[in-house]
Amino acid sequence: MKAGEATDLAVMSGNAIDALIAAGKFAKGSRTDIATSWVAMTVKQGAPKPDISSAEALKRAMLAAQSIAYSTGASVARGEIEIGFQQMSELMPVPGIDIVGGLSKDIEEITFFATGRHADTRVAEAANALTAFFKAPAAHAIIRAKGMEPV
Repeated sequence: MKAGEATDLAVMSGNAIDALIAAGKFAKGSRTDIATSWVAMTVKQGAPKPDISSAEALKRAMLAAQSIAYSTGASVARGEIEIGFQQMSELMPVPGIDIVGGLSKDIEEITFFATGRHADTRVAEAANALTAFFKAPAAHAIIRAKGMEPV
């Protein structure tokens, strides 16, 4: 999209939408937050789940771990890492892992997912309608089922 590939509406992190708006690729004022996602910890399926109820507990768990991984994109568990971190929504469909839970409130990392409308779209009304659908109460159960919270 930065290179100018045509699109009408994108759903991505709010920061990415902001960058595309700043670059003039997306319409000013078109960012609409639709969901939040948070970072969660995972372990290999069946492994003990460490206490991560506070920043100090998480620190102890990480210091005790033999291996730690984090991912900033889609990833697949191969069972090579003792504990891992990724967006809850990315972890939920991965087989072979147990999700320990989200990070404690004192250190949680929240990502806003948003829609953004391309500056040159010819179907602004349709793009706006899809955004309105994502914001509607009928979509909330689906958003929650995918590991996020509606905004």
